[in-house]
Amino acid sequence: MEELAFYNTYHTHPVNKVIHFFCIPVLIFTTINFFSCFKIVGTKRSGFHNKQVINLSSLLYNFYTTFYFFKFQMSVSLTMFVYLSLIYFYAYYFRIMNNTYLNKNNKLSVWQEKNIKLFLGAWILQFLGHFIEGNRPALMDNVSQTFLYAPVFSLNHLLPFFN
Repeated sequence: MEELAFYNTYHTHPVNKVIHFFCIPVLIFTTINFFSCFKIVGTKRSGFHNKQVINLSSLLYNFYTTFYFFKFQMSVSLTMFVYLSLIYFYAYYFRIMNNTYLNKNNKLSVWQEKNIKLFLGAWILQFLGHFIEGNRPALMDNVSQTFLYAPVFSLNHLLPFFN
């Protein structure tokens, strides 16, 4: 898995690895929540019933699970499917349980405010990890590879069959 080798070269310090282990799932979680705000509604012209709605978080989830299925061996693909499914369903539960507004003037619900704080905090911690390591983030050199392989990297050291 040369893609993971690329990603591993940017993460050698143990503190940075631990930060990424915890922050990458948080970023997946918050991104799923952000994407859930955007929906595609079917029309009669498109062949979909008017009430059929697809939110972008579902499309993101399906893209990643399909990508991993075709890119990696079955053990990695199934692990990533379970991992992403747990995050996806927890994100849904989080939105349902925090779908209130603190007051009538708020434009953001409680879950949206918490989500923004989690998202920003996770990014700050990851950049702090790279500062500690003395190495710039892989994101600066290859954005697409970073977003595709970071979730796999977050489990890379936990599960031996990922190597």
